[in-house]
Amino acid sequence: PFALYRCELEARQAKRIVVAVESGEPAGRLLDLDVYRSRGQAVHRSEIGDSPRGCLLCPQPALACIRAKNHPSEALAAQAHMVIDAL
Repeated sequence: PFALYRCELEARQAKRIVVAVESGEPAGRLLDLDVYRSRGQAVHRSEIGDSPRGCLLCPQPALACIRAKNHPSEALAAQAHMVIDAL
């Protein structure tokens, strides 16, 4: 599913909120909430002093694992199902 919302918050403030949602609950790890400025530039975690999002399966940054194809999609899906089943 995909949704696009507009809000009146400053972009870094909105990013802090979505990172808190993604990090605050185990199932939040399965969400991908992005924040964009009005001209379309993405707001990155580094802009709010946060580290890159971690991989579901190892301690590496998720983006590095995705780009290097470090884990089979079946392993990622199995981990996601474990997170969901634990709710």
